[in-house]
Amino acid sequence: MQSAKGKSHKVFFIKTTARVFTFAFCLLPFDFLSACPFCKEALNGGLAKGFYWSILWMLSVPVVVVGAISTVVWRAYRRGLEAKKD
Repeated sequence: MQSAKGKSHKVFFIKTTARVFTFAFCLLPFDFLSACPFCKEALNGGLAKGFYWSILWMLSVPVVVVGAISTVVWRAYRRGLEAKKD
């Protein structure tokens, strides 16, 4: 078993290590984190608007499809409940 003093040294070491890595990460140049090479080149050209719309469609179409299917199922369920009442 570790004593309370041993645990406090371990916690101090972990916190210090996390602070050092965070500080070192902040000093790194972020140019290499910006984007993939193809996207980076496209943004310098005129394709940025095309990338914007393609990403928008890729994110919105699945939501619309699931919403439409859910609406159809919900309406069928409600109509079934109303038919049972009559």
